[in-house]
Amino acid sequence: MTPTAHSGGLGLAGSVSASSDQLGDTANSFVLPGYTLLNGMVAYTTKIENFTVTAQLNVKNITDTVYYPSASSRSTITTGAPRTFLGSLRVEF
Repeated sequence: MTPTAHSGGLGLAGSVSASSDQLGDTANSFVLPGYTLLNGMVAYTTKIENFTVTAQLNVKNITDTVYYPSASSRSTITTGAPRTFLGSLRVEF
């Protein structure tokens, strides 16, 4: 009898990333404010027939924080991505 691997059930993950205030340009003429981002993931894996099926949902910037990760000048400031959802369904055979 050959053993079979079965990974199943619920999976959760999360992360916190933070950035302190940073200078906005090489002349140090303005400061971009610091920010903290929360990200999360929930997944569920199960067996359906002989297939391993995983449904997963990732959420970036859970709190929908407005933030400015970079700038090249006072008039060219990059805005960070808003809350973003990404779902996936994976079937292994």
